[in-house]
Amino acid sequence: MILSGLSIAMSNLVSIVVITLPFFIAISYRIKVEEKLLTDRFGDVYEKYKSGTKKIIPYLY
Repeated sequence: MILSGLSIAMSNLVSIVVITLPFFIAISYRIKVEEKLLTDRFGDVYEKYKSGTKKIIPYLY
C-alpha cells in the first residue's frame, strides 16, 4: 500500500497501474482463499457474518 501511495504521489498513470493492480489482484485472491477456508470451518455462522461485512473498504467493497 505504501508503494501505491508513492505512485499516486508521482502522478504517473503507468506507475499507478503497474504497482496497484498486482497488489489488488493478490489481495483479491487471498480473500477468496481465506473465505473458502472460513466457510468450510464455520459454515452458516461465517456466511451470516460475511453478508454484513465488507472485504477491504468499509461501506464500499
